[in-house]
Amino acid sequence: MDCELKELNSSIQKCTKCMLYSLKWNLLDVTKGYGKLLGNGGKEILVVAQNPSINRFPYQTQAMGVDYELVGKGDYFRKKLKDLGIDTSKIYWTNIVKCSTENNCVPDSDIIIICREWLVREIEILKPKKIVAMGNIAYEYLQDAKFSVPLSKIWHYAYVNRNLQLLEQYEKSLIYEFS
Repeated sequence: MDCELKELNSSIQKCTKCMLYSLKWNLLDVTKGYGKLLGNGGKEILVVAQNPSINRFPYQTQAMGVDYELVGKGDYFRKKLKDLGIDTSKIYWTNIVKCSTENNCVPDSDIIIICREWLVREIEILKPKKIVAMGNIAYEYLQDAKFSVPLSKIWHYAYVNRNLQLLEQYEKSLIYEFS
């Protein structure tokens, strides 16, 4: 399986099917796949967000705030899981769109459709027991895609950071989804 993921990651890093590949934060170092890097960790639970944040720049960290050095702005989610005692080794992290978007805007439907093949292939390779959508955009896409894997939804950590009154409820949802 790891060989298949490496091949898929290589294909994603070479993708030029839409204009996002040419944005500066997606070209930092294509050999490391910034903005396109597939997740790391286990294969049991697949967490899917919208797309990598441009806020990882200049840290050049991995997709979806799961860099293991906890240096970037998007590290809240991983740190929160760790603080709650949740074993992240069973979680695989990815995005519906593999590149960052201009100003972190919602990717248009054409771009989501172009990236669909990558996510479909990831799911085929990983065979997760469950998919957790992070945020409304990812959830709506995954719900419409009708993958044959149980799907649930959590708030995106950035949304909770802007609405701290939701923190306790958010933490309970994380414990429920990942324990």
